[in-house]
Order: sequence, then C-alpha cells, then structure tokens
Amino acid sequence: MMTKTNIATGEETTVEAAFNSDVEINLDGSDVNEMYERMVDNTRENLAAFQMRGSNWVFASIVRLDIHTVRYEPLRGSSYIPLPKKLASKKAIINVNNEDDECFRWVVTRALNPVEDHPQRITNDLRKQAQKYNWSGVKFPTTLKVINKFERQNPAMYVNVCASALVFE
Repeated sequence: MMTKTNIATGEETTVEAAFNSDVEINLDGSDVNEMYERMVDNTRENLAAFQMRGSNWVFASIVRLDIHTVRYEPLRGSSYIPLPKKLASKKAIINVNNEDDECFRWVVTRALNPVEDHPQRITNDLRKQAQKYNWSGVKFPTTLKVINKFERQNPAMYVNVCASALVFE
C-alpha cells in the first residue's frame, strides 16, 4: 500500500500498487541469495519509480507477496510433433516424421544427407546413412548434455540447437 497526504487539506490517499521483479531461473547451481538480492533491488527500483510519479507517496505496507514457480523442463528431443500451420507453410523447416524417440538421430542424419523429395520421411536409405555415425551411449530422447557426447564421438560434427519454448499462432 502506498499513501499520500495532501498538505493543504490533510486528506490521505491510499492506493494498492503492484511491484514485480523479473523472472529468475533457479537451477541447482543458482546462488539463491544473489537471486533474492536482484529481485529486491528490482522491486525497490519499481517503488522509487512509483514515488517519482508524484510527490509525497510513502510506502505504507505489504498487502500481499506472491512467489510464482514453475517446473523447469530442460530442452530435449522426442517424437514427431506437427509444426504449427504458420511455420509449416513457409516450407523452410524439415520436420522429420518419426514414430520413435530418436528425433535427434533422424534430424542429424537428414541434415547431413539431404534429399529433394519428401525429406521428412524416414526411409531405408536414411536408416543406412545413420549407421555411418557413432551413436554409442546416445540415449533417446536426447538431452543437450548428450549432444556434446555425440559431437566428441563424431569429431567432424558440430550441432547447433535452436529452439523456442513457445510458438504462438
């Protein structure tokens, strides 16, 4: 709650002001104290900005404090997921149509062995081409950590992972 007293009339105005901090990602190795300090600093900056909107605003009390958390799911590959229509219509993405959890295997193999007709299909040729690479120890669905292992086992290869958490239509 923020309050302001009109000096001329003595009338007090009270408003409930919402101050938010930025989203923080809390992983196992995160320094929670440092994260807390950043959130407090951010909230104090928001409070100062509110007070600068007009003179005499004074912090009165905290009405409610909410901390929102979500489960963090690290990026990993999986099975086939249809592209949103907007992306599919661009014809710029090869979305391999696999029915297993080995999307990473098929995407890498297709990228290294492009075809003109139906590049999204997993053919017998694609399966044979996949055998040229060292997949030992690569578990499917594949995590980012395992991609580094794949690169070490296949020294001529470098994999770049580009992903978006959400696609809005």
